[in-house]
Amino acid sequence: MLRRVVRRAVLAARRLGVDASVTPTLVGAATEVLGRAYPALIENNDVILSVLEREEAGFDRTLRAGLGAWKKRSPPVRRCSEATWRSRCTTPTASPSN
Repeated sequence: MLRRVVRRAVLAARRLGVDASVTPTLVGAATEVLGRAYPALIENNDVILSVLEREEAGFDRTLRAGLGAWKKRSPPVRRCSEATWRSRCTTPTASPSN
């Protein structure tokens, strides 16, 4: 479950354009908020950070490889103005039949 949370955080950061590592910030925030209740977070902070940084790096490689493969195989996206988009991509509303 933790892996999924970390991967979602990394994916969200990448979608926002953040290329820097996000796990140090996550570990710092989690330790600050939960450290009193879970002292092991403080005691094992270096190990936790190391494991999560490796997880992020591995997922980042997988994500970049997958996005690269997808871009090679996907058709080019045509950019349209909003008016063009509305006229071609929306269905007319049906009028009620009497």
